[in-house]
Amino acid sequence: MNSAKTIKLLIKQVKYAENIRNYQEAEVLWLSIIKLKPDDVVAYVRLAKLLSDQNKTEAALALYQQALKIEPSVQIYTDLGIWLLGIRKPEEAIAAFQEALRLNPGHQNAAQAFNKLQHNSHDR
Repeated sequence: MNSAKTIKLLIKQVKYAENIRNYQEAEVLWLSIIKLKPDDVVAYVRLAKLLSDQNKTEAALALYQQALKIEPSVQIYTDLGIWLLGIRKPEEAIAAFQEALRLNPGHQNAAQAFNKLQHNSHDR
């Protein structure tokens, strides 16, 4: 079986594992996908979200950072900022939103989140 077919099969398996809440299996499967395709930023972000849901914040942050090394995208910075807000790290979230806006000043989600954060920090 070629790599692309293997990855498609692993993605089906990981979706099933996540649906039945077998997070340990899902983690192993995401790691297998990353091993087969080390530049797959979606796999890094999905694994980061999975680990975050299990309160493995340090590992999740490392995966977000790895995804950004591979592809410094507006969407990943925005997702990171939203995630950082969720774990109550507003200063780091602001930095992520600023980076997203540096890459694309017109990105609506990043701009809205950044402006809301700035507004809330002035209200304190």
